[in-house]
Amino acid sequence: MYPGYFMGGWMWLFPLLFLGIMFFMFKNKNFKAPCNGMPNDDIQKEDSALEALKKRYVKGEISEDDFKKMKKTLEG
Repeated sequence: MYPGYFMGGWMWLFPLLFLGIMFFMFKNKNFKAPCNGMPNDDIQKEDSALEALKKRYVKGEISEDDFKKMKKTLEG
């Protein structure tokens, strides 16, 4: 017997499983790996804050002066 024989004949599954996962990730363009701090998330948060501000202005919840001040603050 050679070293590693005790693991049986199932070790060939791991490379196939790895290749299958990689194929899925490349084939599925909407797949996003779970991670924190993606740059696109920050851009979407800024846009959503500006959109919320615009909605409040349109509804009449804030005045034009308040809108301009808050927009200037959001834009930096």
